This record gives sequence, structure tokens and C-alpha cells, in this order.
Amino acid sequence: MSQERSKLIIMDMASVCIEPSFSENLEKIRKSMLIYNSHAPVYDLNDKLASNGYRSLIKLMENFSRLAYHDMKSRSFAGVSPHIVKMSEVFAKMFDHLDERKVLDSQSLMWPPDADFIQIAFSFEPIMHAFYARNHNFWLCPSLRSILGNYISLVAYKSLKFFDMYRLFSRASTSRLFADYASNVSIDFVRMVWGMSEAAFYKKLYPMLLYGTRPSRKKTLYAPRQEFARIVGHDGLIEFNESHRNIWNVNKPVRFRFLQDTKSSLSTSTLVFHCHGAGFVAQSPESHEIYLRDWAIKLRGVPLVSVDYRLAPENKFPSGLQDCLDLYLWITSGLDEVKDLIGFHPKRIILCGDSAGGGLCISLTLVLNELKNLMKIQMPSSLIPFYPVCSLQTCASPSRLFTFFDTFLPLGVLLSILDAYFVDTNSNVPTKRQDNNSQTLKQKQIFGKNLEIGPHSMTPPWYKESDFKERLAQINKIAADPFASPLNYQNFSTLNDVSLNIIVGEFDPLLDEAIEFSRKWKGPISLDVVPNISHGFLYFANISVHSKKATNLCFQRVMEAVHFPQAKI
Repeated sequence: MSQERSKLIIMDMASVCIEPSFSENLEKIRKSMLIYNSHAPVYDLNDKLASNGYRSLIKLMENFSRLAYHDMKSRSFAGVSPHIVKMSEVFAKMFDHLDERKVLDSQSLMWPPDADFIQIAFSFEPIMHAFYARNHNFWLCPSLRSILGNYISLVAYKSLKFFDMYRLFSRASTSRLFADYASNVSIDFVRMVWGMSEAAFYKKLYPMLLYGTRPSRKKTLYAPRQEFARIVGHDGLIEFNESHRNIWNVNKPVRFRFLQDTKSSLSTSTLVFHCHGAGFVAQSPESHEIYLRDWAIKLRGVPLVSVDYRLAPENKFPSGLQDCLDLYLWITSGLDEVKDLIGFHPKRIILCGDSAGGGLCISLTLVLNELKNLMKIQMPSSLIPFYPVCSLQTCASPSRLFTFFDTFLPLGVLLSILDAYFVDTNSNVPTKRQDNNSQTLKQKQIFGKNLEIGPHSMTPPWYKESDFKERLAQINKIAADPFASPLNYQNFSTLNDVSLNIIVGEFDPLLDEAIEFSRKWKGPISLDVVPNISHGFLYFANISVHSKKATNLCFQRVMEAVHFPQAKI
């Protein structure tokens, strides 16, 4: 729908609407659309890619205009559904906040951390269930809408006790349950929901049904930790020549999965290095083999390793990043044991990962870039993050406004993750219960009896407490570390030999930071913005035709990096 057509529809609705509040909201939306439409091109990455958070908001409003128009038409223009009115109220107040902050005066899509942004989002809590009702995710492609509708029901089911299960038969009830989850969730409940992919069926049986016994080599391996480079966890510092002997789990090797299809006769000197996503708090390499096995088969002999880094909240930042660094430095060490385990010494390494894993890949590249001033480092040839986290500070942006009503990444979930990931990074010494990153431990953490059963704890979440602003300031101070928030990194000019390829959805809350990070990158750069898609599409590649196309694009970028410059696939 064109901008002019959207404006006409809003004017038509406003002229016939008998509900004054709805008409007022529509008028605010109309004015905002006109303003953002004139300013949006300024924030595009380049002339060839017309995409940013403002453009996504405009398209969101176009879709909302269409939705509201058809709703009123179905009622013979005698009124509008209550949940549509509630959505219009959220949109109108959201744009009011942007106007008050004069965000269009900023040269960047990312604005400074702001507690007011979060508090305004939660002021909508009583009416947010409207976004998870009948017309949930109306802005997304149809196949994703269907999947996320089931996800809403699943979260509602997990939040209920046995005698309350009857509430699942009411869409209004499930939407309210999910809205409660989105605003008041505990980190244990997030891990339980996201950790369902750790079930044996999903990790073992489902991939076997899809791919049989291929790829032919599927091994769990362990790499010893290096002892000379430790990520401090503040101010982008790395301690060099510091022994890991003071770390409790120094003798615990880094676990990783190795996938290779040896049925191909293609010899290779290239390795794909993968980091899984799930907010630094859940999942494992195995839970991502639903697509990694397919990739390993199609890579025609090029091996793929996926690091099983330690998870929060048991292991705070930068523990997971340290695991990625330790494995990378071991793989590139040239030691005989590397060849004994994986079969060769890689000459080219491609880093890839999704969401939090994409952020880890970016951060790992930045750490290696700093280390190369102190020691001989084999830098990765390509960096391919899928919808990555580029800033863990609570900066607002046009695309991050989607966290107000996003199904996969609602604001309450993100804030719970930040609290779990950032506490005290002055010490890397884990407590006694922090074992290595074994699957047994992960299953206990996610499915253990000590987890809270409901979606939130009996006490309010930390972002609803009176000391919220002080706690948020503490988190933002830690998250300012460039290895946690790569957007804060300064030495991009020394990374001109590493290519960057980012793939992100048009309606992903992380879109703007991907654009801003691409703007700062000095090496070869490509940015793919997939239309009508949001966060986490790799999980749904086998059940959503639109997610499958986006996943194929991700793999195409990997293949281009693997075989460059010989061929593009």
C-alpha cells in the first residue's frame, strides 16, 4: 500500500468513525506518517538499500490502516473493534513520545539510553493484550503469523496450572496471559520456554527425520583453554599473558560440535565457526542443528563447528565470549592436536551466528583485532551475523519500538536477559555451582525442579522496582564495554580486510543497530533486509515458507564467503 493510499484510508476512517478517541489517534498517526516519510531516507545505509526503523514504522502503519479499514468495513462503518482502538492508542502515544524527544534531530538511528522509554512502554501494560489477540502480528507475513500465534498459545499454556487450563479455549484469555508474560517475566521462565528446543525430540529425532544420518561426521569435541588472553569485562580491556589458572574452571575444556559431510570429495582449507543464539541464557549447538546439519551437508565437505559457550545467569559477561575466544585461538594455534581432532589446520575461517550468537561473533572479531597488536592472530576472512545484537545498552531506536508489542522479543524479556547477563563482571570466578557448559548442566538449569513454574515471580521484576533507574544505569555502564556493545567500538579502520554480511528482518527490533553497525564498518559490507520478517526466523525454516527463503539467503551468504571468489550460489 502506498503512502498516499494509506493517508487516504486513514482520512476515510476518521471521517466516518463514531469513536472520538479513535479518530484522534488516527489523526496523530497520519501526521507522524507524513513526517517520518520525509525524514526516513536520511537514515538509509545507502542509495541502494531503502530500509531503516522509520521505514518499518511507516509500513507498520500502512498495515494497521489496512487492518482497521477492513475491520470498520466489516461493521458497515458503524464502529471499530475494541482491540483495534487499543492498538491505535499505543501507536499514537508512542509517536507522541518520539515527537517530544525530537528524535528526528539525531544523526543516528540509536538514541542515548533512556529509562523514560522503558517506563512509557510499560504504561501501556493494561491494554497490550490487544496486540496478542485475533489480529496479532498483523504486520508480518502469513506463515510467521500462524507460527507466532501458536507460540502465544504455548507461552499461555506454560504459564497455567492444571486446573486453569480451560482458559486456553479463550483467545482473549490467552492474549492476556501472554501480555502478562511480556511485561512481568522471570528469567527462569524465559529459559524454560526457549529451552524447550533442548528436548530430545527437537535435538535428535527431528534432525534425523529431516536429514537421516547425514552429515556423515557429527561429533562432540573438547578444546583446551588458552592461558594468555583474558577478556576483562569492562572498558574493552584484555589482559595479555595472564594465566587462566585463577579461573575456577580452567581445567574444564570448551565443548563444541563438529559437523562435516565427508561424502563430498571436495578438499578444503576453510572452516565455518558458528555461535548459537537465545539471549546468552539458553540453548546449545544441538538445538540449532535443525538447520546446521542441512548447511553442513550443502557445504560439500567444508566443516562447521559450533561452540557450546557458558550461559547466563550462572556465567556472566564475558564468560561466553571468553569460551568463543578460547576455541578460536585453539583452532588457529597450528597445534598437531587440532589436526588430529578436526582433520586439518584452517587457513580461512568464516564466523556466523544468530541473534546473541551473531553478537558474539562480532565481539570475537573485535577482540581478535585488539589481540593482533600483541600476538600473531589469524583473523577471520568473513563475518556473517544473522539478526545480531550490536548494542546491549538500553538505547531506544525506531526499530526498537517494536519491542513494545513484538511476540518473540518483548521488552520485559529483553530486560530480564540484560539483568541475567550483566551483574558483577569484576571477577570471572564462578560460584561452586558453575560447572562447565555440559549438556547435563544445561538441562538441569532449564528443566530443574527449582525453576519457577509461572511466567513471573511473586515479587515484581527488577524493572518494576523503585530502584529501577539506578539498576538500569549500572547495567548500561557494564554494557558500554565495546565487547558487549560493538557499536561502541572505535578501531574499525583496522578491520578493512574482514568482510561483513548482515541479514536481518524488516520488522526486527534489532534492525537499526544492524544498519548503524554496517555504517561504521570499514571493510567490504553487505546488508540484507528481508521484507515482512521479524526476529528468529532461522528457528522456523522448516515450517514457514517465508522463513525458509530467509534462511536460504543466510546460507547463500555463507556459501559466497566459503567459495569466494570462485563462485556465488
